[in-house]
Formats: sequence, structure tokens, C-alpha cells
Amino acid sequence: MTVPSFHVEAKKIARRRSPFWDWFNSLVEKEDNGCWWWRGAIVKGGYGRIFKDGRKQYVHRISYERAAGYLPEDLDVLHSCDNPACINPAHLFLGTQTDNNNDMWAKGRARVPLGEKHGNHKLTEQYVRDIRESELDFSILAEKYGVTRQLIVYVRRGTIWKHVQ
Repeated sequence: MTVPSFHVEAKKIARRRSPFWDWFNSLVEKEDNGCWWWRGAIVKGGYGRIFKDGRKQYVHRISYERAAGYLPEDLDVLHSCDNPACINPAHLFLGTQTDNNNDMWAKGRARVPLGEKHGNHKLTEQYVRDIRESELDFSILAEKYGVTRQLIVYVRRGTIWKHVQ
């Protein structure tokens, strides 16, 4: 899919003057880093949202559609700048939810709880230290801590619980 060029978007936007766009533009603050910060209503996650055309809409999607002239319903509008409040069309691009997840992981924004903060943990940090120091067989340790033998292997190798010293 080709993404439209936004080098002329300012000219396009200037031609679309209306009370709505005047109001919309009044809630945008342009920064030196190129981000256009939305200064209106912000919802959980830091995204701007307004009521337009009878429904709640995210302002970065509105900004992209305004500049590009279209917005496929089945695609997300992603941020190259990783700033949810940014609505600069030059910082926005189309992608699937998978593209968004891959972008998040590639940029190190994924927040996976580690160790005892993970909801499915079966070990504690102290148990991990004990397992690493123990000379008992993997199977015996697995039975003692109520986990699989393979989990004990991963703990001993440092494949998991890497943050525990």
C-alpha cells in the first residue's frame, strides 16, 4: 500500500477552512520536534478524542484523513513519533493491528510485567535464587516448587527471571 506524501499537506489544510477546522486547529500546538500536540480532550492512553459526525473519534485519525483524503476503516493510524497526542500527518501512517504490535516491540515500548509482577508467576524471586544455588536434581526442584522440570531448567540457565541476580 502506498502512503500519500504530506509535503503539501499544509496547503491542502489551508484550503479547508471552516468553523470546525478553525476550532480544531486552535487546539493544536506545534513543537520544534515536529509533533503537533493535541491540547483538547485526552483519553486513557494519551490519545485525543472528540465528538464528530455523531460519534467519538480519535483526532489523529481525523488529522490523517484530512491530509490524505481517505481513511480505510480496517486499518489503524500509527505514530512514527510514538506520541499518542501528536496529530502531525507527517508522523502518521496506516497499518494493521499486527503492524502496530510489531512497531511497539521493535521500539521497545512493550511493557511485559516481570517476575512476581506477572499475573501467572509461580515462583518468587527468593525461590529463583534458591533454585540457582541448589545442587538438587531438576525433577526434585520442580516437585518441591510445584512447577515443571523445564521451568527449573529455564531458571537455572537464566532464560527466564533474568532480572533476578
